[in-house]
Amino acid sequence: MPLPVFTGDLVQALDGLEDDQTVYLDPRTGAIVRLSSEDESYLSFEVDDETPGWQAEHVDLVRDILRGHRWLALPSQFDVDELSVMKRFIADMMNNINKQKLKVELGREMAYSRFHAALRQLRIEDEWESFRAESLVEVAVAWLRANRVPYTTDSDG
Repeated sequence: MPLPVFTGDLVQALDGLEDDQTVYLDPRTGAIVRLSSEDESYLSFEVDDETPGWQAEHVDLVRDILRGHRWLALPSQFDVDELSVMKRFIADMMNNINKQKLKVELGREMAYSRFHAALRQLRIEDEWESFRAESLVEVAVAWLRANRVPYTTDSDG
């Protein structure tokens, strides 16, 4: 029987994902691996006696992930609509002055940078990070359910 996956591990894997990265989960073991587009070159890499052990292991892992059927690709950064999360954060705010300031920044050019600068200026970065983390948990749980992967929200399993 597969081990339950800790949602916090998925959130950590999804957080800070780059454009060229994909995160994979082995639902049987709960192993999570982040691969970049460069790792795809290992599909045609020739392992020989000169190949360091760590690299040969990585090549085998990459091949197992990309050629196998066991590993599941987690949602990409494009599946996590950061703008929608920002808008929900603003909608949930109680302080109308802060709410208005953030709304204005989202409507301007370079909205993402301006939004984060406004968070710092308003000293509500921690509130944003908590809200964003909760949103990533929602994404992770929805993905786990859709893929019928057992999960837990408790780090002790």
